[in-house]
Amino acid sequence: MNPIFWFTKQISRILHRLPKPPHHGINRSYSHVSQLMRNITGQEAKILYVGSLRETDYKYFSPYFKLICINLEKDKDINVICDAHWLPFKSSVFDGAILQAVLTHVKDAPRMIKETHNTMRAGGAIYISTPFLIEYNPAPEEYVRYTHIGVRQLLSNFREIELGVAAGPFVAIFLIIQSIAKNLSPDRDFNFVVWYIGTWVFYPLNWLDGFIHNKRSMLASSAAIYYVGVK
Repeated sequence: MNPIFWFTKQISRILHRLPKPPHHGINRSYSHVSQLMRNITGQEAKILYVGSLRETDYKYFSPYFKLICINLEKDKDINVICDAHWLPFKSSVFDGAILQAVLTHVKDAPRMIKETHNTMRAGGAIYISTPFLIEYNPAPEEYVRYTHIGVRQLLSNFREIELGVAAGPFVAIFLIIQSIAKNLSPDRDFNFVVWYIGTWVFYPLNWLDGFIHNKRSMLASSAAIYYVGVK
């Protein structure tokens, strides 16, 4: 065995017994967007939610809206199993829609947006978040990334209320460093050691991102983008 890999294997065993580096969602816009959606739709609005609920949704969205969750597979929060490209709902039945990190995972995003638009009433609100400068996410397959201009074009049938930075450039740098560390060599223990140390060393980048969060000038270098619009 390569002596470097042998050494990092011993270090890896020690590090696995230590506390893992902190982990949290990268999206900083939840609270702001939730309030923005409530201002448009009112509380208890009937909202189409594409995908499975996340931990943050229970804090920022579930308490304020009646979420109708759809997905291709059954999960504890899923109300309807269906394909977002062909929604089994009548026109104008929802007060709004939420699509978080969905655009990159569907084969025909324009069709999905058209279907979503059709199910919403006039004056309903749509919230979309999508990754930009972060690593490829294979869960499930990821087909495309959208710039802020691409998001605006994709949602051109809606009236834009706000287009902003969900996660900024320092988060993007931090996540790219993590991705490089995880794939640096063919040896899993070596990669883990580099990832563990690198995550602790570069974690303060997340704090720096807080100082410039949601500055429109950072859209071109953001880790993730959000959009709120009205039908």
